[in-house]
Amino acid sequence: MAERHVRYNSRRSERNPHCMEWFFLIINDRREMPSIIKTIYGLFAPIVEEGRTYEGHFKSGSLKYKLINFDSENNLDIGWKSKIYKRVIKDRDLYNRLNDPDALEKYICSLGK
Repeated sequence: MAERHVRYNSRRSERNPHCMEWFFLIINDRREMPSIIKTIYGLFAPIVEEGRTYEGHFKSGSLKYKLINFDSENNLDIGWKSKIYKRVIKDRDLYNRLNDPDALEKYICSLGK
């Protein structure tokens, strides 16, 4: 069963080579998601370019997921993860998977097993 947490990954942006492209997957209930997303955008402001977002829910349980993606020039100091949520995990397998739209949902749903 999925647990509440945030996963992230980053890589050099292809759209904006002077930026990092960030991916954040928030797994939580609908009530807490807006404040987590607001905190992420606040830490990484200014956002140079937003990518696609995806959202859905796990079949078992009441938790939802949302993937946000953006480019930012902001270099954060140590300790930024604890400002977002109590459990933030680096996930090298997290990215949009634009070539196969079902692949991202399959990946996210596999986290809940």
